Amino acid sequence: MPIRKNKCPELKKKAKNAKKRLATGYWDIVKQRKEIALTTSDTVVMDKAAIGAYCRRNYGAETAQAYIVADMIEDERLYKKVCAFLASDIVVSNPIGLLLDKDKLNGLDEAAKNRYVLQMSNKYREMCERYNKEQRHTNG
Repeated sequence: MPIRKNKCPELKKKAKNAKKRLATGYWDIVKQRKEIALTTSDTVVMDKAAIGAYCRRNYGAETAQAYIVADMIEDERLYKKVCAFLASDIVVSNPIGLLLDKDKLNGLDEAAKNRYVLQMSNKYREMCERYNKEQRHTNG
């Protein structure tokens, strides 16, 4: 049975996008970013499997939805900050304020500022949970 033309336009579109990614070197760039993430000293806390899973999840077939590894590295930098003040005996009255990027915050309108602070508070909560889980794992 012969295949009719334009029977699967969505498949054709996906194949065309895949060919375009190969031609433009997209996957080479992804591989370089992954290598940078694996060799960056800021990612010492992370294991290679976590970075690999992140790349597979975020650099799947759709380039429009791909996130850069730099976000993951930035999250790890924030996590190191959180670990530092959670491990210290100093009481921090505004931990989220320490995590906020002041330049970024000043450049946002009021609604965007609220979203940014909420996003950082969610990250802080997740990082505290991760820290506590890791402490229970290492101590128990």
